[in-house]
Formats: sequence, structure tokens, C-alpha cells
Amino acid sequence: MTELKIYKELTMIKLKDWTVLNTEATVWQVADILNSQKFVVIDWVWFNSHEVYKFERYEPTDVDSFILSQPKEIREILYREIEIKKQTNARININTVRAALERIQNKN
Repeated sequence: MTELKIYKELTMIKLKDWTVLNTEATVWQVADILNSQKFVVIDWVWFNSHEVYKFERYEPTDVDSFILSQPKEIREILYREIEIKKQTNARININTVRAALERIQNKN
């Protein structure tokens, strides 16, 4: 099992195609990078700086920290499962996400 990392604050970057990236860089650092470089790599995603819709600082919840502590492939699957649950107005908490992770690991 992946060790859980507790994140204090993150900057969430939303691209125009609704891709969401997270970084520990501050908003000012992200702004400097976007202004100084045409192409950027954040969270292993390469994109044109003009593709950024918005970026903002936020404090991740326990659920966010748990998901962000997982490998990238697992994170993507967990985010998809959570999005489906949200559409059905299901309650999302750390136990819901851990159960989803167990299902994913049992499939592999």
C-alpha cells in the first residue's frame, strides 16, 4: 500500500479541456512559470500555457490527500469512480475511496 502523504496546501490548475492538475507550487510560482514558458509540464502532463482555464490555491481534504498519495494510474481511476458517485448524489468520504481502491487492487 502507498504511504499516505498529508498535503497542507496545493494549487489546482484547470485546463480548458477540464483536466485538473495539482502542484505544491504556490499560485505566484505557477503564474511565473505560465508567463515565462510556452509549454509546461505539471503532474506529468505536458500542455501549452494558453490552455489554462484557471488556477487557485486550496486546502486538500483527507479524501484529496488519500487520492493524491496513490500512483497516477490509480488516481485517475479513483477520480473517475468518485465523479460517477457524485452524479448519483452519493456521499464521498475516506471510507468510500478506500473501498474503491480495494476494488481496483482486487481487479489487478
